[in-house]
Amino acid sequence: MKKRMHGIPPTKRQQEILDFIKDYIDDYGYPPCRVDICDHFGFSSANAAQDHLNRLKSKGLIEIDRGASRAIRILEVPNVSEIVER
Repeated sequence: MKKRMHGIPPTKRQQEILDFIKDYIDDYGYPPCRVDICDHFGFSSANAAQDHLNRLKSKGLIEIDRGASRAIRILEVPNVSEIVER
């Protein structure tokens, strides 16, 4: 069973990814796929993006529907003052 970390604020990088997802949805009308996230942040593989998305999901900040490449929904956008430097 996966550990849930609801209530834990996002790291700086996680907040950047949340902001990117929100901006992408605002610009295109649908969420980015993992490759879009990789390209934007310079990650070497889609697995790196997936790891970040899984952490955001475990914190209760996004929802990811299985089996679809653009199935990311932002559930909560935390207050910027709660961002933890890591």
